[in-house]
This record gives sequence, C-alpha cells and structure tokens, in this order.
Amino acid sequence: MNGDQSDRIDLVLLEQTVTNEAPSLVLAYVLAICLGFFSAHRFYLRRPVSAVFQFLLNFVVIGLVWWFVDLFLIPSMVRTARDAIRLREIAKLDAARRDRAGPGQWPPSVDAALVSRLLAERGAQ
Repeated sequence: MNGDQSDRIDLVLLEQTVTNEAPSLVLAYVLAICLGFFSAHRFYLRRPVSAVFQFLLNFVVIGLVWWFVDLFLIPSMVRTARDAIRLREIAKLDAARRDRAGPGQWPPSVDAALVSRLLAERGAQ
C-alpha cells in the first residue's frame, strides 16, 4: 500500500471518528430550545463552567440574553469540538506511524496541510 493510499485510509478513519464522537448540531439546538433555561446545550457541548454560570445568570435577565446569543454560537461550538477530536486523532495517527517505523526510520507526521489537502480532495469527489 503506497503512502497516498494509506493517508486516504487514515483520513477516512479520522473523519469517521469525528462523526461518531462529535456532538450533534441538531441535538444541541433541540437542547437549547427545549432546555435552554437550564443551559443543557452548554453541558452537552462540554462547556460545564459556562453552563453553570449561564444557568445562574438566567435568574437575572442577562442569562436569557446569553441564551439567545448561544443560538448563533452553537455551530461554532460544535465545530470547535470536532476540531479538538480531529487534533486528538491526528496525534494518535502520528504515534501509530512512529510505532510502525523501523529502526532508524522516522515517518512523516500527519500535518495540518496534508489533512486540509485530503479533506479538500474528499469534498471535491
């Protein structure tokens, strides 16, 4: 298996992991709309500190304004969570490549440019 094909397989596995582990945009909105007063969407998006703070502020009008602003921020919070998963998985891929390399060999690492290029190719297909 050549390096380019291996990179593509790694990218598919990486994106599958992101898809499986990342929070759902739709569920985040449902939680924000149905349970927004309790800041359920922020807890779901792994932001517990701001969730508690927002919940406490809901008893003052400021928290309700924050909740409204969150409706526009949810896509970026989901994107941030997905990016964090991607970085974690890229680090795992780098470690696996180093483990597979023979003595005296140092495999190329998975860098952001490679991931961007492969994602762009995948989007063009």
